[in-house]
Amino acid sequence: MPVLTDARACGALGSLQTLSLNNNKIGDEGAKALAPTIHDSASLTWFDARSNDLTADNMAALRKAVEGRSRFELLT
Repeated sequence: MPVLTDARACGALGSLQTLSLNNNKIGDEGAKALAPTIHDSASLTWFDARSNDLTADNMAALRKAVEGRSRFELLT
C-alpha cells in the first residue's frame, strides 16, 4: 500500500470520494496501512474492501477508522 500511504503524506487524496479495492488481496497488512489513510480522507464516503482475506480484527480497524462519519459506506 505504499502508493496510497505516500499519496496521503503529500495530501493527494483531498478530493477522493470513492475507493474500490474489492478482491485485490490487500490482506491484513494492507488494511492496517489503509486505516489511517481512510480516517484522514475527509472527502471519502465509500470504500469497498470485500474479498480481501481480512481478519475480523482488521475489518474492525477499518470500521473504527470511519466511526462517527455520517453518510459513509464501508463494504467489508
